[in-house]
Amino acid sequence: MKKLVACFAGEWAKKLFTIDRYETIDYFIDENDGEFLIGNKLKKIHRFEFLTKENLEKIIIIVTDSRKYDYAKKILTKYGCRENVNFFNGWKLNHAFYDIYYHDKMWMDYERENDSALSNMRTGWEKRAQAMVKLIPKNVGSILDIGCGECLLKKYLPREIKYYGLDYRKRNDETIVCNINEEKIPVINGIDLYYLAGVVPYVKDERALFKQFNATKYVLMSYIRNEKFIRLDNTVIEKGYMNYGNKDYYIGNLITDMAEAGFLCIKMEWDYKIRDEYYLLFARKDML
Repeated sequence: MKKLVACFAGEWAKKLFTIDRYETIDYFIDENDGEFLIGNKLKKIHRFEFLTKENLEKIIIIVTDSRKYDYAKKILTKYGCRENVNFFNGWKLNHAFYDIYYHDKMWMDYERENDSALSNMRTGWEKRAQAMVKLIPKNVGSILDIGCGECLLKKYLPREIKYYGLDYRKRNDETIVCNINEEKIPVINGIDLYYLAGVVPYVKDERALFKQFNATKYVLMSYIRNEKFIRLDNTVIEKGYMNYGNKDYYIGNLITDMAEAGFLCIKMEWDYKIRDEYYLLFARKDML
């Protein structure tokens, strides 16, 4: 994944960036050196000349102020940056940006290239597991953790719940190995709940996967929010100006596709303060 740089600090950066996007910014470039502070998150500001020290193929610049976009374009082009390749208008981001930023990679590609991929994500994933475990119904006695990784969920489960971990590669001696984009989920008798944390964005065919869920009573999953955005100025806006994720698959699509697969959403939480994700609990229709 490439390094993100913001062009122009100030009020328009506050209006543009959401809290989680601001976290991913490596630094700002502007007319003068300095610092940009939002809350307790301090970002360095470097002069445009700093770009001469960078490998332009490894950074993406987001221009925060549309009114100054032509000015930024002139300067950035002078330093060898290419429009819609190395720099983008932050108010008009589209899939060209995400294709370049994410390289449209699947998780396994990212993990293959990064030995510390799991450990880098551990803290955030533990917080997610702690939040999601609270949504597990009391009558659940067994769980299949699809995309289990380090099996972080297991440490937060009540001891009486039987845990099974499934992943595309062996994580420990008990891992059920299955690439859900290429193979069907193995049927394990008596599984009450399928758990998918951070998995759906990497699924190639959501509907095909959801149709395999009829072997369980409940499905608990997380999904990145890409319809509402909390900006740094605390404004909550609807989808439109910045579409997170690398494909057009919204929370409404997920709920509709799950309904077609025979599951209704009975609980939904939006963890906007910690992870900025939706947590959704689905129950099989014939149970309701």
